[in-house]
Amino acid sequence: MERGKLPMNQTDEPSTEQLIAQRFLQVPAHAIECRPIVSGFSGAGIMQVSTSTESYALRRWSRPSLPRQRILELHRFLVYLKSHEIPVAVPLLEPESRSSLVFKNQTYWQLEPWLPGKGLTGPTIGHSATQSMMQSLARMHLAAEKYISSPQGTEWFGTSHGPAPAVIERLRMIEQWTPRRIKDCKEALQFSPEKFRDLAMSILEQYQRHSERVAKQLQTLATSRCQLFPCWRDPWRDHVLFLNGKVSGFIDASATRCDHVGTDLSRLLGSMFADDQQLWQHALSDYQQVRKLSPLDLELAKVLDRSSVLLSGMTWIDRWEKQTLNHNQLPAIIERLKAIEKRMHSQ
Repeated sequence: MERGKLPMNQTDEPSTEQLIAQRFLQVPAHAIECRPIVSGFSGAGIMQVSTSTESYALRRWSRPSLPRQRILELHRFLVYLKSHEIPVAVPLLEPESRSSLVFKNQTYWQLEPWLPGKGLTGPTIGHSATQSMMQSLARMHLAAEKYISSPQGTEWFGTSHGPAPAVIERLRMIEQWTPRRIKDCKEALQFSPEKFRDLAMSILEQYQRHSERVAKQLQTLATSRCQLFPCWRDPWRDHVLFLNGKVSGFIDASATRCDHVGTDLSRLLGSMFADDQQLWQHALSDYQQVRKLSPLDLELAKVLDRSSVLLSGMTWIDRWEKQTLNHNQLPAIIERLKAIEKRMHSQ
């Protein structure tokens, strides 16, 4: 074992995570090392699971989780991407049930190979890494647009033409933020921690300043028919791994479902380059060396980025209002809000 934790004593009681990993790997529980990596804002969690020879990622889905059939179709889609040489982790099958999902402690669990590489750190990314990132994403999209879902998974992973689901959803979100609701949030925030309150109040003010303009841009695109197929929908910078300057993996596919490529482009480029339009253009040019984008695709990516900036902070305020924030994660949430507020001021 190499990662700073000794294997458990064979007389110790195995943890839930060890018992679940044992079901997939068919090795004794005492031979499995588990190390927490992250507990997601959604309530999901990731553990690094190691044996003497291999490493895996054990995922605990949040409660309530996505529908079981949607998760299984996601796993089927990952198998498909892997067959097209896209660097993704395919969940293992539990030998007894022949299923990639295990249900225990009122939630679903899956185990997948630990992909090599790390997310990019620092404020800049070199051209070769950008090119690898964008062309890997383009190859994923080329494969995904030809995916044929199972009958049970068509609702989430079918391919079609029509308005972008992300556009419709974001318009609905804006409609829900009425002046009365914003007023109520401001009152509720008086009882929040100071750092969170200051950022949230600033975000609310910026929202009121920009929401009408962004809503009009979304409405312009709400009836546009575009190509829809399974998209990652959350390929932000921490979810793209690099090894020796090349993409070695896309991780955390939990948001994947049928949508427009603009959801992927806006999420990735916004997290990498914020509002640097020159870097956006260079990255989009790299992408189009592999897969072409129409003027509508490009416009959707830009508007989806603006709406994401507008609404991201409101999501955290909503969670505070509903008392669903995990206070242990407040420092990380505050850092996320700082980045959101900075981008809101530049819109």
